[in-house]
Amino acid sequence: DIAMPREGKKELDGSTSTFIQIMTEFHEGAKIDLGELQAKMNVMDSRFQALAAYFGEDAKTFNPNDFFAHVNSFVEQFEKSLAEMRQFQKEKPKTSDGKEESMMGLFT
Repeated sequence: DIAMPREGKKELDGSTSTFIQIMTEFHEGAKIDLGELQAKMNVMDSRFQALAAYFGEDAKTFNPNDFFAHVNSFVEQFEKSLAEMRQFQKEKPKTSDGKEESMMGLFT
C-alpha cells in the first residue's frame, strides 16, 4: 500500500497531495483489476489443461501456438473442401443416360 513515511513528514503542497490521492485511487482500482485478471488466467489455464488431456497431450509440453495453428489449418482446409463440394454440386454432372450422378459414388 501507499503510505507516507512517518519520519521527516513535511506539509504537502496541493499538487503533491492531489497526486497521492489520484495514485491511491488508481492503485486500489488496479489491485482489483489485477485480482480479476489473475482469476481469469487461472480459469483459462485449467481449461487449457483439460483441452490437452482431451487430446491425450501432456499439459506441461502442450504448446498452444502449435495446437491452434493445427486447428486453424484444419478449418481452412475444411472450408476449401466445402467450397469445392458446393461448386461441384452446382455443376451436377450427368451420367451417360442423362441422370444426375450421385455424390456418394464419388467418395466410395
